[in-house]
Amino acid sequence: MSKKNRSAGVIHRYTFKQLEPLEQRRLLAAAAAAVELLHDDHGHEEELSVGFLPDAVVLKADGGFLTGRQSGRRADLARRYITDHAAELGLRAQDAQSAIITNQYTDADTGATHVYMQQTLNGLPIQNTSLGIHFTRDGRVIAVNSGFVANLAGQQNAARADITGMIHPANALRLAAAALEVEFPSAAPQFTYIGGEQLKFEAASKSLSLDTIPIAAQN
Repeated sequence: MSKKNRSAGVIHRYTFKQLEPLEQRRLLAAAAAAVELLHDDHGHEEELSVGFLPDAVVLKADGGFLTGRQSGRRADLARRYITDHAAELGLRAQDAQSAIITNQYTDADTGATHVYMQQTLNGLPIQNTSLGIHFTRDGRVIAVNSGFVANLAGQQNAARADITGMIHPANALRLAAAALEVEFPSAAPQFTYIGGEQLKFEAASKSLSLDTIPIAAQN
């Protein structure tokens, strides 16, 4: 934990690991290796999720706020803050530039606005990355909690060129069927390459689904 003197008070930076680091690898969305099934409140299976979480960093100030009063769109203020304070979050300024806003809402009682973001790379959403920045009614930053991957932009060229860790769509579909306890058909599914930065495919197999099955790469 580090402390820095600011007019807003003493700023605390907390960093902690949520899971052990994994080796760099690119997966397809349908891949079921090292994957767990999530369930809704009724116990129904909802989706597949890769069990990886980046280091978590929290910024907050003792007895005050991280900034003074400010006006403007909260989404713009959020981007500017995480870019200007990237080092305090353990990031580089470029790490924030491709982030997308996934949710934003204002509390009717307190007037506080909460902005949530997710990292992307080459147009792909980075699984389990999130950043929340929280504003008072008059625009002061209350706290920031980040789960972004550090130096993501610096890894961009290597990730774009290296696809050796990618699972073949047929194997990804087979693994997903096994995880869902669905018998994989003896007749090979028909794959159609859609393309794009997510290297999208569609699989057709009446034994697995009456609809086509989308498959896409994820970092």
